[in-house]
Amino acid sequence: MFQTSPTSWFVELTKSYWSKGDKGPSTIVEHLTIRAAELVHFQELIPAEPPKKSRFGR
Repeated sequence: MFQTSPTSWFVELTKSYWSKGDKGPSTIVEHLTIRAAELVHFQELIPAEPPKKSRFGR
């Protein structure tokens, strides 16, 4: 279980590039939010057992 933090960051990523035939650069702008979280509860997983063979199995 995670507890989210009130801390977050709003990030702008900008990428400019030239492609063949372009008369100017193209620009892509992306926005994303990054949030911090703290692990507050961890439960150990129980290992799975292989399925039992049935009398119809090979």
